[in-house]
Amino acid sequence: LERARVAAEEKKERLKKEAEERAERAREAREMAKTVKIAALESKCDSGNSKSCLNVAALIGNENLDRAWRFFKKACETGSISTCQTIGKGSLKRNDTENAIFAYSHMCEKDVPASCSTLIELRRLQSEEAGRRAQLEMMEAQLQFQKRQAFEENMARLRAAQQEDFRNIMSGLQKAFQPVQVAPIAPAFKMPQQTRCVSRRNMLGEVETNCQDGY
Repeated sequence: LERARVAAEEKKERLKKEAEERAERAREAREMAKTVKIAALESKCDSGNSKSCLNVAALIGNENLDRAWRFFKKACETGSISTCQTIGKGSLKRNDTENAIFAYSHMCEKDVPASCSTLIELRRLQSEEAGRRAQLEMMEAQLQFQKRQAFEENMARLRAAQQEDFRNIMSGLQKAFQPVQVAPIAPAFKMPQQTRCVSRRNMLGEVETNCQDGY
C-alpha cells in the first residue's frame, strides 16, 4: 500500500510539471505570435496605414502605455480623423494643450468643421500660458536675487559685528596687560639737619668760626 501511495504521488507531481511546461510553452508561443504580428502591423503603420497603427496600440495596451500612445498619435497623423477627435477631446478635458493642438492641427488640415477655429483658440491659450510661465520664471529669478542679496547683506553685517567685537576684546586685553606707572614714594619723615662749626685762630691771633649744615 505504501509503495502504491508513493507511486501515485510521483505520478501526480509528474503530470503537474508536464501541465506547467505545456502552459509555459503555449504562453511563449502566444508572445512570439504577438511580437510577429506587432512587427508586421508596425511596418504597415510606418507606411501610412492608420488602421494598423490603431491595431498596434490596441495590442500593446497597458503593457507599455507610452509606446501605445505613440502609435495612437501615429494613427491620427496618418489620417484617422476619429482618432484625432478622440485625442483632441480627451486632451481638452485634461487641459493638455500640447496634445490638443497636435490633434486639432491634423483635423484642421483635413478641413474638419470647427477644428481650425478651435486650433486658433488653443494657440492663443498656449501663447498666454507661455507668457504666464515666462512671467513666473522672471518673478522667481527676482525673488532668488533678492534672497541672495539679503543673505549677503546679513553676512556683511555679521562680519562687521564680529570684527567690532574682536577689536573690543583686543583693546580690553591691551588695557589689562599695560604696565602700571608707579609714583615714587616720598620719605615718611625727614632727618633733622645738624650744624657743625669749627673755630681757628688766624695769623693776627683772632678766633674765626666756620659753620656748615649737614645730616
